[in-house]
Amino acid sequence: MKLYGLIPIFLLFIFLVPHEAQGQGLKRLKVSYAAISEEQAVISVTKEARFFEKNGLDVELIFVKSPQNIAAMVTREVHISQAAGPPVVYGALAGADVVIIAGIANAPGVSLMAPESVRGAEDLRGKKVGVGRFGDSSDFITRIALRRLGLEPERDVAIIQVGGTPERLAAMKIGAIQAGVLSTGRKLIALRQGFHELLDLADADYPYQHSAVATSGFFIQTQQEDGP
Repeated sequence: MKLYGLIPIFLLFIFLVPHEAQGQGLKRLKVSYAAISEEQAVISVTKEARFFEKNGLDVELIFVKSPQNIAAMVTREVHISQAAGPPVVYGALAGADVVIIAGIANAPGVSLMAPESVRGAEDLRGKKVGVGRFGDSSDFITRIALRRLGLEPERDVAIIQVGGTPERLAAMKIGAIQAGVLSTGRKLIALRQGFHELLDLADADYPYQHSAVATSGFFIQTQQEDGP
């Protein structure tokens, strides 16, 4: 899995919030993350290592599935979100006050996995492919993967919503779907269970904002106004 632009996220948060907060107790922030995966673990490691507290921030991490995490920023339920690029872009195009302020993983760190009975694109034709939710990162990257294999989503294969990476693997195990994109860690589990890789998107040389830090214009503006 290729990672570009991996930065200490806590430094970015420090730049966003007033520095004077360090002398007045911890500045409280609600931060959402959209998936349980290797890329999303960056923010959890930062919290576990207490880098936030050491720099004046009291960060509450909240799991909000994509694309609801975009709505959570718009409604100001959370201040910052670690999310994939597509939901943020879709939200902005629809008029939502959301922006990407940093990239963490700038390549798709997922693979399209399938059972042994599906050896190639032709075996997948007419079958079901699972995604998390329509419009989320897994939906976007699944459609890219299918087109790379010469298949047209919804014409050559059915796209159905089944949930996150654990749910997609479980759905493949019971035959509810015949393929799905999985993160690196879940792919290793799938390989041990007899599934195989149809396409490794990480090696596809496709520029893609797989994990990013996003916030709202409102939050940026209020921090500028409250700052020193």
